[in-house]
Amino acid sequence: MALRATGMRGRLFRTVSELGIHYHHSPASSTGPRSSKRGPRAGDRLPDLPRGLQARTAGRGYHLLLSGPPDLWPDERLAPVLRGRADLVSVHRLNEESPWPDVTQGLVRPDGYLGYVARGTHLEGLCVYLDRWLCRRGRGR
Repeated sequence: MALRATGMRGRLFRTVSELGIHYHHSPASSTGPRSSKRGPRAGDRLPDLPRGLQARTAGRGYHLLLSGPPDLWPDERLAPVLRGRADLVSVHRLNEESPWPDVTQGLVRPDGYLGYVARGTHLEGLCVYLDRWLCRRGRGR
């Protein structure tokens, strides 16, 4: 009888599926200077919307999701982010197939949670996050 109640069923589903777990206040979750008002936040599990997004980011390492028109994310802009860690960070240009409605960058950790989220194209905050949690090849921490 308790599971028939919509609220109880939803709460049970989120608990069992671990979708209700978040790490918003974890040191491993960071929001950039311009946070996105809509869409998943740092510390949230990456949603599977659009469908198949989790499968695209299920590979090893970190996954950088870039939302917005592709011309906003040229390879030259990403070079400082990937220098020394291109084999550890996969880049996904989402275009209009994004969980965010605006130009946003999101870094998915290996555990499937978003470690960093920021609006806009400034990548300095992302570089700081990566420098803290992921050392570059050929350099110490």
